[in-house]
Amino acid sequence: FKQKTAYEIKECDWSSDVCSSDLFFSSHIMAQIGRWSTGMENIPNLHIPDTTTLEYSQAALRLTGTVGRFDIGTQYYYGYLPDPGLTPVYISGDPLDPNNYNNYLTYDRGHLFGVEGGFALGFLTFWLEAGYWLTEDLEGNDPTVYNNRLVYLPGMDFTVPGTKLYFNVQLVGDYTFNTEDLSLFDVDETTGYGSPAHNNMLLVAGEFPFNKDKNKIRLSGMWSIEEEGYMILPEFLWDINDNLNLSIYGQIIEGKDGNEGMLNSWKDNDNFAVKISYSF
Repeated sequence: FKQKTAYEIKECDWSSDVCSSDLFFSSHIMAQIGRWSTGMENIPNLHIPDTTTLEYSQAALRLTGTVGRFDIGTQYYYGYLPDPGLTPVYISGDPLDPNNYNNYLTYDRGHLFGVEGGFALGFLTFWLEAGYWLTEDLEGNDPTVYNNRLVYLPGMDFTVPGTKLYFNVQLVGDYTFNTEDLSLFDVDETTGYGSPAHNNMLLVAGEFPFNKDKNKIRLSGMWSIEEEGYMILPEFLWDINDNLNLSIYGQIIEGKDGNEGMLNSWKDNDNFAVKISYSF
């Protein structure tokens, strides 16, 4: 079960390939500067916790096996939800001034119960991963703690018979419970766009190798359904020889105006690049 188990805030710029990280909670990284920033650096008096302490310890157990043509598995994880929450604490002065608050980034403890399975049917391979996050907000009425949620990842992949054309399709999503009467600053308001209960992203990728696999054309994309935004990533690869490689790739990003989602904040970041590498 590949559900991310942590979230990490780092000062890095995703326009480069260099970003500091460590062994603690490094599953998710959010850029705080540069054109890939999500805007969190604009929060005044932001306090980020040190997650390299025993307070942020975690434990997990995963069992897998095969029954006939089915691969199955189960998982239990005790740790933290991957999404950070924000707890404002009033200091003094005008309560309507956001600068008069200390804002603490927090992570909610939770239990994750997961199952997984997969099987092949002819040239098609199907799989499903699903889990249930049990948080401390059982009633869903604490605005500072995330509500319980269902997470899921169904998918399939295949190679077109008689060709080398490969496709992969996945749906990554979650459903948050008790979102009917959320307050304005409830942390669960940010889990979806227009519908805080739902958050789904469709991922599609394809690859076509040719010229004795020396060349590859790749086309992948992601569609954030509730956010109504998308990203398309075309790529051409050429193994010129055993040591020299060329790749030409780009990113096309679009988000819906007025919808303050991740892709909308990145919609001016369309780019094109050429990369040549030599190994010796």
